Amino acid sequence: MNSPSLYCSFYLDLDDIANKIKHSGARTVGLQFPEGLKRSAFFIAGELEKRTSVNIIISGNPCYGACDVDMELMRSVDVLFHFGHSELVKGLDNVIYIETPART
Repeated sequence: MNSPSLYCSFYLDLDDIANKIKHSGARTVGLQFPEGLKRSAFFIAGELEKRTSVNIIISGNPCYGACDVDMELMRSVDVLFHFGHSELVKGLDNVIYIETPART
């Protein structure tokens, strides 16, 4: 299954995200979601853990856009995936923005 279609109305290519994790060499990965995707956070984290065997930490802090990166989590993980938004903040080397368009 490439996306959690049963759990959310957004498109996520979990295979692509898993490949990015593997290529990064990360051992600990952070996931940050906007409010509309938080209900799928545990499903997404579980799928990525199965595919990569890394430790995943989910941010529970509010997220109101691409400029609202969880800086504390970013400093605690090897790579932080920020879902829902296009890259806005430059210079955050360990943050990967994952655009999540709505399913049509």
